[in-house]
Order: sequence, then C-alpha cells, then structure tokens
Amino acid sequence: MLAAGCLVPSTVTAQTFTLQFGQRRPGAAPDPDAALFVDRQLSLGGSVSQATSADRTDRGVAALVGQFGSLDSTRLGWVQRSRTFGVLGGGSAGVEGGLGGEISAGPLFEVAPGEGSFVRGGISAELMGNKHFYSSWITLPRLELGYHAHDSSRLLEGYAFVGPTWTGRIKLSDQEGQHKLGATIEHGGVLSFATPDVRFDLSYQRFAVWNRSGVAHVVRATACGHFGRPSICFRARLYEAPQDPRELDHARIGYFGVFLGLGPLVADP
Repeated sequence: MLAAGCLVPSTVTAQTFTLQFGQRRPGAAPDPDAALFVDRQLSLGGSVSQATSADRTDRGVAALVGQFGSLDSTRLGWVQRSRTFGVLGGGSAGVEGGLGGEISAGPLFEVAPGEGSFVRGGISAELMGNKHFYSSWITLPRLELGYHAHDSSRLLEGYAFVGPTWTGRIKLSDQEGQHKLGATIEHGGVLSFATPDVRFDLSYQRFAVWNRSGVAHVVRATACGHFGRPSICFRARLYEAPQDPRELDHARIGYFGVFLGLGPLVADP
C-alpha cells in the first residue's frame, strides 16, 4: 500500500509569480512618504489665439472639448510625473486641435521624509494648431534633474531638463514660412505646485543648437482650481521662433484657453 501510494502523483497547486516594480509587497509596512496627486478630467472650454509675423496679425476664437491629465506620484523612492492633453474643436480659425504630453519617472534621493533631489528620464511631445499657427515636436529621451518636496496636502517641484528633439516645427499655418525644430536640443525648466484644491505649472522650453543661429522659445502656464465638484483651468502658451524665409521675420504666437472640468481635482496621499 505504501509503494502504491508513492506511485500516485501528488497534486501541486500552481502559484503565479508577479513582479511589480514600485509596488509594496503584501504584508509589508506601508510607505510613510508615499503621495499621489491626480487630476484627470473631461473639459469644455474656449480659446483665443493670435499669430503675428512681420506684416500681419491673425486672431481666432474657438470652442473646444478636451481631455487633460496630470499625475504626480511618489512611492518607494520612485517619483513619477505626467502631463497629457487632447483637445478638438473649431471656430473663426477653422478646425483647432492638439495632442501631446510629458511623461517621466526616476529615483528620488531623500534628504528628509518626502523631500530630496531626483533624476528622471522621459519624453516630451506635442502636435497643436489651427488655420493660423502650428506647433509640433518630439523629444526623446529627456533627462530631468530637480528637487521635490511633499507632505500629505502639498507638493512643490522644480527641475531643469535637456534632450534631443528629433522632429517638429513652429510655423504660421497659412504662410510659407516655418522654423524646423528637428536636430535641435530642447532644454529649459519647470516649476510645479499642487494641493488638493489648486494646481499650478509653469514651464520654459528653448529649442536650439549652440553653434547654430535661430532659437525657438515656448512658455506654457496652467492654473487649475475647483469649487465643489466642477473645476476651472486657465491655460496659456507663448511661442516665438524665427521663420524661413527671413522676410517673414519671427513668428510670435499667443494662445489662451479657459476650461470647465467635469471631474474633480483629487489628492490622495
């Protein structure tokens, strides 16, 4: 009987092995310095744009529907950041739309709980315009170096970035001039601040090659707050770039939007 029993194969229960980077193991102590600030919303709004060259100025207004996403996450010594958007609509400048974002992640070197320097790698990309202007770029990889501080209700972050831009343009859509961003270096800085009710982002981008004339500048600002369930966001962009042919001088573009969010801002530390 013993021999027969030994010949009967025993049933072995298969166990699934899952590797999750940046996730706490079941049963382990919680991460006391973890924080998550998230803002994802479907929005309705409007925009005003102005595109100026050497001899003319074009203005437009548009009604838009958009999806905007913002995430700042710190967990297990890993800090992540993303800003994404997609908008579509139209108005006096014809069809208007855009798609883009910035996504990065990397280690946080804490000098105090929830505070320290970081190194992140990521990508920056944009495609946006209407009948009067057009902007696009893809920067990959992008290196970010900065300082981060957060507690359960506030986040403050500032960093510098640099990376190669592979393709892109800033141009006045209904004119022949354009400024190519391909084979340039994108560099600049970002300042971010967030609470459960307010978020502010300010960024400066410079596209240039140090031994080549012609530099493009982009300044972007976003300020969001919510009152009860709805939220309101102000978004602004300023572009300045030389144009080829030179007779067009520089393109100077201003873009301003106001959006009512249908979902709340959330802070969940």
